[in-house]
Amino acid sequence: MMERRLIKILKDDLSFLTSIRAYSSFYFERNLTAPGEFQIVLGIKYAEYFKEDYYIYLSRKKAFIIENVVEDEKKNTIVVRGKDVKSILNRRITIPPAGQAYQTLTANGETLIKNLVNLNCVNPVDTTRVIPGLVMATNQNRGETALWNSRYKNLAKEAENITTLTGLGWTVEVDQVNRQLIFDVIQGVDRSHGQSINSPVTFSKKFKNMKNALRSVNTGNYKNYAYVAGQGEGAAREVVTVTNGDDISGLKRRELVVDARDLSTTDGLFSRGNTKLTETVIVKNSEMEITNNNFIYEEDWDLGDIVTVQTSTGYESQRVTEVREIYEAAETIEITTGNPSKTVAAKIKEISTETNEIV
Repeated sequence: MMERRLIKILKDDLSFLTSIRAYSSFYFERNLTAPGEFQIVLGIKYAEYFKEDYYIYLSRKKAFIIENVVEDEKKNTIVVRGKDVKSILNRRITIPPAGQAYQTLTANGETLIKNLVNLNCVNPVDTTRVIPGLVMATNQNRGETALWNSRYKNLAKEAENITTLTGLGWTVEVDQVNRQLIFDVIQGVDRSHGQSINSPVTFSKKFKNMKNALRSVNTGNYKNYAYVAGQGEGAAREVVTVTNGDDISGLKRRELVVDARDLSTTDGLFSRGNTKLTETVIVKNSEMEITNNNFIYEEDWDLGDIVTVQTSTGYESQRVTEVREIYEAAETIEITTGNPSKTVAAKIKEISTETNEIV
């Protein structure tokens, strides 16, 4: 039996409450673009320490906020569930500046999302919207450039969409000493075997550092050509077309209609089309269990890095988009490279509600 990993419980003001190691099961997810989940099972005698909006703290970049506690007197246990700290952005929507229809900006991905977070959580006009302790990391102007319009959208979802579109991830880290929540983006490091700048990382059976691999390719939701309809009626309605650069002829052409009547500029229509096409990509991922035999997690590779994965047909370079740590009888690390399955499922559900005609 392995020694349990020590976890700290922090109050809602990030002050220290207690430390616990006596749990029977603990797992959590770190996701590049969306909040991950966690669950702890332990004795009911510890129930007094687990309250709504208290924090589970492992390290600066591994902290979680409690959302649900179930006490089972028959089993004499409690089950504690919630999401990682960046889920606090789910509690805000994007409110346009006074007198404007949208929060609009053309910039790199890091500037886009930090602008939205700053205006809605850190320095909002309505000070009751401030998330206590939330601060912004220094802007390094990372990510591809895009135009973004936002109006009454879920802020966490906007963070996911912007970072996906501009090649980034995002995080909220916990500075326990200063009792701060620090918003930042994740760019990741290219550790694929096709580059020579960074030490390459390859996961394969040959190197005995991965097992139980499950690979998936799904084109069922794939679109590569969007008709984006703006304002106007009938033949006078503005429609632009956007493609992702793939082959768009014959059966390879997969069309999508995007209703963007809320947008008043042509640039905005192109931006919306590009965003929708990033949500309808070919779902291609690998899920596997990783061992720290030759590449150490968080030292040689981490969430957001591009690594090489051996498949039945050769080697592929894919980004690590999710990491799951499981602590039970043994410690297990599982990763997803490519498209995170849960996020993709959510995208499919969203796209199924899209309009299929221009009116």
